[in-house]
Amino acid sequence: MSYCIISGQPVFLYPARYKEIQEQALRGKGATHQMDSIITGTKESQEADEFVNEFLRKQYEGDPVNFHTNWASFDLNGEEAVREVWDLLTDYCQYYGYGYLSDLRKVAQQLVDEGAAEPQPYPSGRVFALNYFMKPARWWWQYTRRMKGRTVSLVIVASNVYRMVGDLANFTVYAKDLRLNCGPNFGIYPSPKDKSAKQ
Repeated sequence: MSYCIISGQPVFLYPARYKEIQEQALRGKGATHQMDSIITGTKESQEADEFVNEFLRKQYEGDPVNFHTNWASFDLNGEEAVREVWDLLTDYCQYYGYGYLSDLRKVAQQLVDEGAAEPQPYPSGRVFALNYFMKPARWWWQYTRRMKGRTVSLVIVASNVYRMVGDLANFTVYAKDLRLNCGPNFGIYPSPKDKSAKQ
């Protein structure tokens, strides 16, 4: 489960948050049940996902004013930001439907990496491309200039990411070389000169 929508608010379930909720779901369950809940597609994993949705729904009903602050927003720093940038951008692309991530490795390297003892959740070296679809600035350009749309591809080096803050509907990715504003509108900006954003 990558993200869920509670009362119109998308909640990004990065591993630390998902684990916190799932521990409450599996409290009192046997070790076998806990192991089966990790395996995608099992009855136990579906039950755990349903519990996560139900838990978050109850949190919203109990305190709708602070729900966004407590559960929908995030502030990931350091290694956690490096690990989660792939998942966050994947969920962002799925949520808005305007882009996708692509693996920049050659096919031979992908096969070698997939055959490794530890399968990797994202490309080796943590370098990938965010491909974002752009609509023509004027609607008639698709007829007069044969321009139905373009794609902007941005190469992201995950090890350069040091902070991600916001919520799934509107967040900012801070990296050493750039700053991405990801929301209904997508923006690429130079990295801030003062590193106060790292705090």
